[in-house]
Parts: sequence; C-alpha cells; structure tokens
Amino acid sequence: MKKHFLIILWILLYVSISSSSYAQPNVQVSLTSEEEQYLKELGRITMVVDPDWVPFEKVDDEGNFTGIAADLVQLVEERLGIEMEIIPTADWPETLAYSRDGKALIIPFLNQTPEREEWLVFTEPLLVDSNVIITREEHPFVTDLKDFPDRVLVLPEGTSIEERIREDYPTLEILTTERENEVFEMIKQREADMTIRSLIISAYTIRKEGYFNLKIAGQVPEYTNYLRMGVLKSEPMLRDILNKGIATITPQEREAIINRHVNIEMKEIVTYTHLWRFLLPGILIILTLLFVNYRQKQYNAKIDAIKNTLQERDGRYAQALQHSRSFVWEVDLTGMHTYISASIKEVLGYDQEEVVGKMYFYDFLLPEEQKNLKNPVFQSIQFGEEIRNLEVNQVHKNGRVLCTLSNGVPVLDDAGNITGFRGTDIDITKLKKTEEEIRYLSYYDQLTGLYNRRFYEESLQRLDNRRNLPISLIMIDVNGLKLMNDAFGHRAGDELLKKTGFLLKQESRANDIAARIGGDEFMLVLPGTKTEEAELVLRRIQDRVQHEQVKEIDISLSIGLATKTHESDCIQDVFKRAEDIMYSQKRTESLAMRHRTLKKIIHNLFEKSPLEKEHAENVRQMVVKLGKALGMDDVDLEHLEIAAYHHDLGKAAIDASILNKPGALSDKEWIEIRRHPEIGYQLLRSIDQYGSIAHDVLYHHEWWDGSGYPNGIKGKEIPLTSRMLAVVAAYDAMTSERPYHRALDKNEAVDTLKNHAGTQFDPTMVSLFIEKILHQQDFLQQDF
Repeated sequence: MKKHFLIILWILLYVSISSSSYAQPNVQVSLTSEEEQYLKELGRITMVVDPDWVPFEKVDDEGNFTGIAADLVQLVEERLGIEMEIIPTADWPETLAYSRDGKALIIPFLNQTPEREEWLVFTEPLLVDSNVIITREEHPFVTDLKDFPDRVLVLPEGTSIEERIREDYPTLEILTTERENEVFEMIKQREADMTIRSLIISAYTIRKEGYFNLKIAGQVPEYTNYLRMGVLKSEPMLRDILNKGIATITPQEREAIINRHVNIEMKEIVTYTHLWRFLLPGILIILTLLFVNYRQKQYNAKIDAIKNTLQERDGRYAQALQHSRSFVWEVDLTGMHTYISASIKEVLGYDQEEVVGKMYFYDFLLPEEQKNLKNPVFQSIQFGEEIRNLEVNQVHKNGRVLCTLSNGVPVLDDAGNITGFRGTDIDITKLKKTEEEIRYLSYYDQLTGLYNRRFYEESLQRLDNRRNLPISLIMIDVNGLKLMNDAFGHRAGDELLKKTGFLLKQESRANDIAARIGGDEFMLVLPGTKTEEAELVLRRIQDRVQHEQVKEIDISLSIGLATKTHESDCIQDVFKRAEDIMYSQKRTESLAMRHRTLKKIIHNLFEKSPLEKEHAENVRQMVVKLGKALGMDDVDLEHLEIAAYHHDLGKAAIDASILNKPGALSDKEWIEIRRHPEIGYQLLRSIDQYGSIAHDVLYHHEWWDGSGYPNGIKGKEIPLTSRMLAVVAAYDAMTSERPYHRALDKNEAVDTLKNHAGTQFDPTMVSLFIEKILHQQDFLQQDF
C-alpha cells in the first residue's frame, strides 16, 4: 500500500463532520442596571486584532473582520446587545503596542501570559485549541521534545509559546519568521526541522497550501491554547460583562464555526498500516469478548456470574465498535458466516439474523469483484494465510456501494487445525473519497483548474522519451498582473489568471498538458508536435487573447516556444530556450502593455467620474503656470504637467458610488478614499520613466505640519511638486461644484488657503499661487 497522510487522523479527533449551524436562536444576556449604566458611560468599545492570522483572524482589503474569532465575537456582541469597533493595525506587534498604549479596550483573541497580565485582564476562553508538532513526513514521531535536543524549531515572531519553549527546552535552536505560512515553508524546504503550532492553523495551512510532505508528529498538551479576550486592566467590569456573553456559546456553536472556516472534510485519511497497528489490539480484545459471549450459551450455570460480567463488557465494546463504522465477522471453511457483530446494521444495513448461517462472505461483493476475489480469499481461508489491508467494494442492503478495508486471521482448534476465519471490515468510503480529493488537489491548481507545477514536472519527465518526439514547450507569462492587482485589487488579478487558464485550456488539444507553474506563468506541453504545428496552437492563443478583457483592460501575454527534436537534447535546455524567448518578448511587450493599461485606467476613471477629468485638466493648467512662476525649465514643467494630470489616478480603484456620493462619506468610505495616493503611486512606479512622478503623486495629500497622509511627513520633506499640487488641487476642488458641496467663490477659496497656510499648505506656495497666478490672471474680484 502507498503511504497516505497521517495528518488527517488528528483532524478526525478535532473536526466534526456536521455542516449544520448550531447557533441558538434569540439568546440574550440579562445585564444588571449597574452594568447597563456602565456600558452607556463607557461609549465606544474599541478593539485591535491580528490582521493576518488565518483562519482565526483576518482584516480583508475592505476592512472587514473575518475568521473564527470574528464569528465568536459576533455571537458575544449579539447576545450582549453591544457593538465593538475595530481600530486598524498593520500587524500583530502593532496590535500589541496599540493595546499596551491604551488605544483600544480589547484584544479579542489571544493567550494569557504573565507579560500580557501587566496591562490586561482576561475573560474565560472563547476557544480551546491544541498545539501540535509539525515535521516533514520522514521525521520520527515525537513523544517528548527532550529526545530531540539538536533540532531546529521555527515559530512566528511575537507568539506566546516562544517564551515557554525557550525556558522549557533550552537546547533547541529557535528561529522566528514574520508570517505564519513562512514557518511551514521553512520546514518543507528543510531550513528547519519542526514547529509547534495550533492544530486548527496547521490543518488549515497544510490543506490550503498543499504541504502534503508535512505531518503532525506529536501533541504538546501542556501548551494547549486557551484563547481569551484581553481587556484593559482599568475596565474589569467590561471583562465581567463579556464573560456573560462567552458563557452562552455552546460547544456545538464553536464546532460549527470552526468547520465553516477550516472547511476540511478529510477526516479519515491515514496510512492503512498505522491504522491497523492502532486498532488491532482493541479489535482483538473486542473479537475475543464477542466470541466468548457468543459461545457462552454452552457453559453451565456455574459460570453465570462470569457470563453476565462479560456481557456488560461486551456491550461497551460493541457500542464503541458500532460508532467506528466497522464490524467483526467469522466464517467457516466454506465461507458461510457463523458470526457477525451487530454493527453490520450500521455499516451494510443487515440484521445479524439475515447474515449468520444464510450469507457467504462473497454475497456482499459486487459481481465483478466476486470473480476476482472469491478464489484468492478461499485460498487464504483454506491455507490459513492472513488477510491484510484488502480493499473491497461491498454492496449495502439499499444498493449503495461502500469501500471497506478487510483484515482477517485463521481460527484454530486445540489441535491446531484451521476451522474458520475471523476478522474485521472497516468502512473507508469517506476516506477514499477524500483521498481522491487530495489527489486532485496535489495535481491541480485550485484557482485556474489547470494542472499544477508538480503534475507538469512529473508529466514532462514521463513524456521525455523517443516515442513522444518531437516535444514542443510553450511558456506563457501574463503581463501586468501586479498592475491589475494594484489598480483593481487581488480579485481582479485572480480573474485575469482564471480567464487566461480558461482560454489556454480551450485552445490546447486533447493530449496537450496545460499547467500553471507559478504566480503568472503557464506552460503547455505538446507531445509529438513539430514546431510548425505548435506555432498554430500559439497563434490560436494569440488570436483568442486579443478579444479578452478584465476590468475593460486587454489581456496581454508574453509567449516563448521551443521544440525538442532529438533524443540527445536535454528537455531542460528546451525549457530554457522557451523561457528566454518569452522573457525577450516580455521586455518589450510588458512595457507597452503597462503604458496601454495606464492610459486605459485614466480613461476609465474619467468616464465613470467626468468631474475627475475636469479637475485633472484644471490642476494641470494652473500648476504649470505656477511652475513657470517658479522659473522651472521645460523638463521640470513636463514632469509637473504629467504629475498633475495623474495625481488622482488611484481613484480608478475606488468605487464610483463613493467618488460621486452626494452626501457626507462614512468613516469606512473615507478610509477607502485615502488609499488613492498609494494606489496611484503603485500604478505609476510600474513604468520606469514615471518613477519620480509616482513619489510626487504619493505625497500630494501630506500636510505642511505633518498631519496628512499616507506617511505623515512634513515641511520640506514633502517634494516640491507634491506641495504645489496640494495647493492647486485644493483650490480647484473648493471652487468647483461637487455632489457633496457647493462651489465656493474665489475669495472664499483664497481665504481658506490663507487660513491653512503653515498647517495644511506650504505658506510660500500659497503666497506665490495667489499673487502670481490668481491675481495676475484676474481670477479674483479684488486686489490682494
């Protein structure tokens, strides 16, 4: 038997197969009048979370709090009738710093440690989660970390477990990483030997990232995670109120929430050898007890007391057997059942009376398997050969086919003669289904549905022989993926990759292999295909892609083709030729594509918000005049003009409903609007010649006194062009009619500029703009 994944045996102990929701309807906590008054006086209940601790906690691109912790906190909020507000943080260290500085009342999901008790009080646990030891598959199982003093252990930075490990196991070498998934990657790449992580996170990460060369090698009960809500020490009553809400959460609700986020159905995949090794002692005990109980009727009344004791014990073991989806059987030398356990009803739907003395072992088999297995099994029975890990398809009484794993041993009489055979059958139907799912995941890319790099490499090695010559390789790279992600978000980038994968699959032939081998890289393997034939496939792809768009942006591909024609050619050299051709094309096509994309993005922005086009034109004209007043040369004026026209480019990624909203923006919408300088910066810096312009766009909302965004720089740290844009753009915005405000007259706008000179604006730029531009062009109705 091939080895499978022992990891899932641990998940079986943790994850329920139920997909139902266990939320209790209309649960409401009664608060005392004192507690209600306290909450009223407390006001906003703020919290800070770990923005990237999947699947426990995550703050997505839209600022939404998601994950297991978010769902548990929501239950507490609903049942207490309160609302908690998230204060955004960049990472876990900043979250802890914000809490320690009193910038938020609560951290909703963390372990209690002596260090954290310096400023927090803790609720009862929201969730209890085991810590397990993760190693590579070949590593021995770990019962005690002290048995492995020379190992390298890796942990995420800032976790509560690090301090305890260093104290309890000083001989272990400990490395730290910035991100959770880097821990598993280091073990996979042999940069570390093991880690100790949450069972839920381990199961989620191994499943999601496909780390199937890793396993759970042990458990650390003394390091169990008791994940609680931490509340500032100054608010013990808030902690007591939260405990009331936590007390209403049932185990079923916690289980349903975990299932929803971990989303793993693999519960029984396990190496059959290990499974048999674990179950054999218990099953033999059960077998013996059941057999003794069955024969007990032949004993006389003198052993009635023993009989009753064994029957009680048998009941307990039979119940355990029934819930294990397995049954015990015994057959004579003809294959007729002489005994079957009651759990046959649970597995195959038959009562004991329907089987014993009436059905042969092969009566449960599919017709085609009767032909293949009947004689070999009879041979095992006749000659006393053990049956080990035999996978058999058996038919349920209702006609459904189940896959079972059979093991059996001969039954001997006192003289050593074989009188029959007894054994166990275990229902592994779900295991086999999940095994197929894992096999699919190991060879397919989840995003595009194409084959993944592993399948591509194995197939290329398999096909690299004389029978398949010539072999053509086509390498495809998606141009502008990062630009798409920066402008429209990662969902748009995913859509670009999925659409590319779809058209490659459609345009490739039945025997071709289409695979995604990297972030934006795809491969086509064309066995038995000459260069001329491969060029036809390449042209079909090029023709097709000309008509495909994502977010109204044309899809652009760089493609390289090379062919292996002689057996002596190295296939990796052929791959390198295709790659070189692709990159050569990409150097020219990618730059042109970025220019086209940038032009299309600014066009789309102006189309969805015509006011933005008018604003860009006004700012461009006025800021160039200001540049001339400063004595700038033609090169600097051209730089200034481009920066002015593109200064709000980042708004292309902002929803039109926000840009054109007639009323006041919400806090969440303001956060979204304030992203536009950074988005514009990312878009412009993708084109080398716009690198310095990108910085001018990034800083055009910085304030002279340092209270602007995104970086909070001040004074002459702000580039000159950015300071000029800030004054001119603000003036044009104030004097233009907008959905959210009336246009100020020019005198009011000038007064506002003057009032904010030295705080929001560079005072020199304000004076120069008023005196040299507005005054001389007769934009004002009075002299200054």
